[in-house]
Amino acid sequence: MFSAIKQAIFILLCAVILAALVNFFRPDGLAWIRHREPAPKATVLVNSMVTTISWEDALEAFQTTKAVFVDARNPEKNYDEAHVPGAIKVPPQQLEVDAERFMNLIPQDQATIPYCDGLGCDLAEALARLMHQVGCEKLALLTDGWHGWHEKELPIASAREDAS
Repeated sequence: MFSAIKQAIFILLCAVILAALVNFFRPDGLAWIRHREPAPKATVLVNSMVTTISWEDALEAFQTTKAVFVDARNPEKNYDEAHVPGAIKVPPQQLEVDAERFMNLIPQDQATIPYCDGLGCDLAEALARLMHQVGCEKLALLTDGWHGWHEKELPIASAREDAS
């Protein structure tokens, strides 16, 4: 019995080593084995491939008014409760219905930063792709979305503040 346990441990150890080696040499291997390049700071959507912007760069763009933030979350629930000050609320399904009206709200000379709840939320990416299809070119997704912005205690507004 003791010999069977030793053999099982040896086989398991060999499997782990082999898996780690394969992972290391794969171009899309897991990050725990090798260093990954940080996300690009570029704020452009190229060939329908969405790039990201860190909260630090997004904050700088916000403070210098070099970008327009576009909130892709539910307008009645999330946006009205809290959003990036000055953000335009454009859920993807509304952009599909009336793209021209919403695109007129976004200055063409500024970068556009769509965001949604954060990791795991794909509304901002869907919105960015739709915006790209109708001619918006300077696009970047906020890396951690609304949750990252809120966690860092960056400026926020609500629908009540917007109305006053």
